[in-house]
Amino acid sequence: MTALAANLKHYYQRRGFWVISLVLGGGIALGSAGAVAGKLHPLLLGGAFMWVAGMFIGAMQVEVLVRPFAYCLPGHGRVPARVLFGAGLLFAGVWGTLCGVYSRADFATAALMGVSGFFLSTIMYWAAVWVVFRFENWAAAIGLVVFGVVIGNMVNAEAHLTRLAAEGWQLVVAAGIAANFAAWRLLSGAGLGRRYCGRMWMGAFDAWDKERMAKFGQARIAKKKAFGVLPEVERFFLARISGGRGAVRYAWGNWYSAGAGIWASRRKEWVHFAVIWAVLAGCMGYMGPAAAVVFLMPGLMVVQTRLGVHSSMLVAGGRKERFWSGLVLAVLTCVFVTGSVTLLAVLSVLLEPVMPGLMIRGHEVAYRALDVRWFFVPLAVAPVVLALGLVFHRYPRLVFGVLMGGPAMLFPLVFVGGRRMPELAVDPVIAAAVVVAVCWAVFAGVLRYVSLRGCLARHA
Repeated sequence: MTALAANLKHYYQRRGFWVISLVLGGGIALGSAGAVAGKLHPLLLGGAFMWVAGMFIGAMQVEVLVRPFAYCLPGHGRVPARVLFGAGLLFAGVWGTLCGVYSRADFATAALMGVSGFFLSTIMYWAAVWVVFRFENWAAAIGLVVFGVVIGNMVNAEAHLTRLAAEGWQLVVAAGIAANFAAWRLLSGAGLGRRYCGRMWMGAFDAWDKERMAKFGQARIAKKKAFGVLPEVERFFLARISGGRGAVRYAWGNWYSAGAGIWASRRKEWVHFAVIWAVLAGCMGYMGPAAAVVFLMPGLMVVQTRLGVHSSMLVAGGRKERFWSGLVLAVLTCVFVTGSVTLLAVLSVLLEPVMPGLMIRGHEVAYRALDVRWFFVPLAVAPVVLALGLVFHRYPRLVFGVLMGGPAMLFPLVFVGGRRMPELAVDPVIAAAVVVAVCWAVFAGVLRYVSLRGCLARHA
């Protein structure tokens, strides 16, 4: 068996790629049907398709490169370039052909649109591959697909891309050739295997593996540039850990080990956080009712939080200490995510009087502030997510699957019904308080049972 054949086996032996194949196949089917019917332009959908394909196919190659054994395989240094170029050019050819079919013009014009669509697709593909090869924690860029599609629909990106492909095809072709040449130089270099061999790098599906993400975080903390705890912050926590009694000192230690000391030391990143939040508040106001999902997402993002209940090592604290420290950490985490989304909503309220209307697809869209009344949603969603993480801590992929399907059911129930909130017979404040109290009661019950009676070994 050649090194190339052994490399390609990873794509059908990994069950996660079965799901990715269904997603990509569905994207091609949707693009083909829309292009033939002339109702869906394949440029925007093709860009999202190539971004996702480039990320997962490229991540699989990096995942193989970091294995020390792969470095010793004869001829493996040329395999990543062959795999990535083969997949990229094949997919780009499909979307270029669909662009030509969608144009419904004469052969010369259709061929020109097909060539432009081909090179635009390769640009998106190699941009995604570059992100995977450049950044260790590349998985966060997957969310840019949804953000790009939403913003693209708002600003009518299809019309701009079509105009660029038809009128500026020389620029598109030149940029595409340059992107392919740069990708070839990156992937065919003699030092590619040496650069990644033995390094801690996120694999294609590591973002859904809680244990793997814990090891990845520990490896990053081990680097001093990633740790960077200020001396005064460390003295603050150590004084309370050593001076406390019982569960109090354990709670401080659990909070410190969860990363509180690192976040308290990164003063510059708080400025970056404020700037990003201001920009996000400016964008969310033009998304209409869909912007309400911002209240749901922070509660789902706490799924990676480790409450310090399960452990693979002997620790100083007992079961009661783990219960109280886990409860304290959960409360602090929920306060942080709730405060963040509330700050975002308040910023949108402050920006509403000064933000202008935008002309989108021939219609003027006014800026509308987020409804601050829904600030309690993370307080209700986060404890449920944390409880699921405690119960199914051995099956993190199951938790992610539930959470990916949950928003589809919760969004229409919670947010679409928000327009009728003033019509409820019950006071909305009392109803929100009851929902939050029930969710926290469920979480406290689950945490107490797991801490006092469950198996606390992380690797059972």
